[in-house]
Amino acid sequence: GQRGRPCLEYDIKRCLAPCVAEICTEDQYGVAVANTRLLLEGRNDELIERLHDRMQSASDEERFEEAAQLRDALRTVQTLRDRQQKVASAGLGDRDVFGLKVGPSGGAIQVFQVRRGRVVERVELGTDPGAAIAGGAADVLHAALMQFYELRVAATEINLPEEIEDVEAMEELLTGRAGRRVRILVPQRGDKRALVELATRNAELSYRTRFNETTAAHFDALETLR
Repeated sequence: GQRGRPCLEYDIKRCLAPCVAEICTEDQYGVAVANTRLLLEGRNDELIERLHDRMQSASDEERFEEAAQLRDALRTVQTLRDRQQKVASAGLGDRDVFGLKVGPSGGAIQVFQVRRGRVVERVELGTDPGAAIAGGAADVLHAALMQFYELRVAATEINLPEEIEDVEAMEELLTGRAGRRVRILVPQRGDKRALVELATRNAELSYRTRFNETTAAHFDALETLR
């Protein structure tokens, strides 16, 4: 709240300007933080109700521009909720879904832990920047499974983007640790394949974040030279 004026982000309605105390109070910022937590925790129905109440109040008080912004936010959250409900399915049951991106700079893995058809947790794994990957994607997946389940109990089914070697041995190992049957599968179609592809897209985003363009370009050049 110490700045004298906000930046362009405030003018184009992408920021509340908490840097300017005269524009954004602590209470206003607190509402934004609370709504953000609802979104990140997947409590979209509660968030939709709050946005609707604020939109109605703004409209009743003839603050029509604010009401229009709240209406747009409400529609966005409703769309997100509908997409999540399409992914969430009782048929998905309990499973762990792996997505993978391997590139010249290293590797990034995203794991979706699905329980009762809903993604309840997302875990990111990855190599250190610049770490050499001797094997291909299958080797990276094998190492990720070993790392991920070192301190966790596997779900009844694990979905991978591609096959790994010695899958029977890995199933036997995880089954012994879990005390029940664990299966490792590569879905080819349907909701399960869609979830694997979603985890893979998340891994690709994680890869770009973890390894900046300068690092990636450096390793691309080394790989080309080799």
